[in-house]
Amino acid sequence: MSSSEPTLSPSPRPEIFLSSGTFTIRHLKDAIIQKLGSLKPADTLSAYCREIEPWFPIVSISGLRSRLPLIWNEAPLDVVLLCLSITLLTTTPSLCPDDDNDPSEFKSLYLYTKSSITLTEGLGINSFLIIQSRIFVTLFEVAHGFYPAAYISMGATVRAVDAFEIHPVADASHSDPLPDRAKREETALTWCGILILDR
Repeated sequence: MSSSEPTLSPSPRPEIFLSSGTFTIRHLKDAIIQKLGSLKPADTLSAYCREIEPWFPIVSISGLRSRLPLIWNEAPLDVVLLCLSITLLTTTPSLCPDDDNDPSEFKSLYLYTKSSITLTEGLGINSFLIIQSRIFVTLFEVAHGFYPAAYISMGATVRAVDAFEIHPVADASHSDPLPDRAKREETALTWCGILILDR
């Protein structure tokens, strides 16, 4: 990431991420938006087009563009989570290796994104975009040699797809603007991504 690009904000305060009261979808969405910091929805679209789509095109550019609002508050949870996973996958690691006692922002972003996916699961939320987020996190783990995490994530991703096909009403998006043909194409591309990672 170049110095001219927007940077992520520090990790949200624990009371926002894991509030002491009832934890809701809104709490999680607000925490992710805070983590995205100064990044705008258009920034994640640009990052995806530039750094992921040419070699791992599981999300159609037109589909992502149609789902992204101008500001984060207008986006559903699964859209902001997909954008967070795109941000994770396009983040350049630090030059010095991580020390477990002093994790870098790179490792913190990974753990934050993975935790956010786990929280959606705990809230009973599953959607096609969350599945794509899972794929990006698994790809990140494979690319950076995070084992056995990558192996475990791959199994969880396949089971999330099975669960989505059996219980599609648990979709976190209020409406999906993609026409049926675009949905079928994106579904095929997503399955290709899963099969490539599962090799």
